[in-house]
Amino acid sequence: MVLNVSGAIYLYGKGADGIVDISPFTCMNGIVCEAVYPKVSKEHENIPIRNFYFDGSEVDYDRDVEIFLELATSYQKRKSKPRVFPNHF
Repeated sequence: MVLNVSGAIYLYGKGADGIVDISPFTCMNGIVCEAVYPKVSKEHENIPIRNFYFDGSEVDYDRDVEIFLELATSYQKRKSKPRVFPNHF
């Protein structure tokens, strides 16, 4: 959990436009992080954070991804931290 939440905060500091957390279905770490993410988002300019859970079955995530991309695009226009690219870019 600490790595997921601190990773989200780290990526916010690097200027990410949104955070996606992918976890296996019923993963305790993912469930706890999902409970913490709303507070993290509010404390960091309401950066969009989305959890996706996978259990091996086929699921159509198109709608969920489209909504997340709209939120990330909206956040990109209003965020205060510029994106910081690694040196090798």
